[in-house]
Amino acid sequence: MASNKFSKTGGRLPPKPKPVKFNLPVEQYTPYVLLVKLGKDEISEKDLRREYTRLRNIAQKRIVRLKSDTLLKRLENVKDAISTGFPTLKEIGKSSTALAGHLAGLRAFLTKEESTVYGARRKFERNVRKAREAVGDFVNEGNYPDFDRFMQYARETTRAFRIGSPEIADFFDDNAGKYNTQEDLEDALYLWLMTGGKAD
Repeated sequence: MASNKFSKTGGRLPPKPKPVKFNLPVEQYTPYVLLVKLGKDEISEKDLRREYTRLRNIAQKRIVRLKSDTLLKRLENVKDAISTGFPTLKEIGKSSTALAGHLAGLRAFLTKEESTVYGARRKFERNVRKAREAVGDFVNEGNYPDFDRFMQYARETTRAFRIGSPEIADFFDDNAGKYNTQEDLEDALYLWLMTGGKAD
């Protein structure tokens, strides 16, 4: 059943998902704690494998939904969330250490706001609003994914330069329409930085 609440980015928001129920306290889903519990026979490997399968099924369904959303799959934080995927038990093999590590990864994914379409859209709307407040009205729902990717690239590239986010946001605003691809825009920023912020 669809929600009656309209998303600011268009359409109806999907229904708010119920929080995932974990069979252990969520803070115990770390490789160390899970291996200690296994070593002390506080939990069986069979139970951990069953829990892994259950949580993996939930995660895989969320990943499919996120990948099918044309807007969300362009966002860097969503790309990061869905890029890893989770192996099957057969792929993990008999290693208890690997199983504990992947269970911890599942917990990390399933507790992220952007692991659901609802949460990712809400976070997207907040991020667009914050970007507009910080750098100006030229940022909108349509160009935010490109702006976000560009700003992440800029943060990594400009570490050695003394330049702030406002200048980089201005560069995006002035130049985004001049280049055919995101990569061309990123190359132009790099060249701009190397020439001391002088236009070509």
